[in-house]
Amino acid sequence: MSASSTSPETTGAGPAQLAVGIAAYTLLFLAALGTGVVGGVYAGWLAWLWMTGSVGRALALITLAVVLAGLYAAVRGLYRATGGPLGPLLCTIGWILAQMVLVGVGANGDVVFSGAGINYLYLFGGVAAVMFGLLSTTRAAAG
Repeated sequence: MSASSTSPETTGAGPAQLAVGIAAYTLLFLAALGTGVVGGVYAGWLAWLWMTGSVGRALALITLAVVLAGLYAAVRGLYRATGGPLGPLLCTIGWILAQMVLVGVGANGDVVFSGAGINYLYLFGGVAAVMFGLLSTTRAAAG
């Protein structure tokens, strides 16, 4: 076995590739965190739709179903894109952390999530969507 066959260039695990991988996973986590914050603010519009009547409630439920399906598909897609469970795990952690921050009350008593039922569906449904997406990828990785 020659020394050149075990060099970092042939194994693909050089310091440059490691740095790119760390940067990519960090950006993935930050993107999930940002998407969670923007999505939490977006849930306020769902609450507004919810309070406008039966047509608004139907639109809010349809929109919520599309968003939750998108969250699940994003976590599943990250498993395929990254080739392992680390990408979906970081996405799930980032999104859930963003929701935890938005559930809290600000210093001035500001609340992002109102008491509308659709907001609870968004919050708990979103956590369920990313968790089911993550669990389905780890099950696929194990078997």
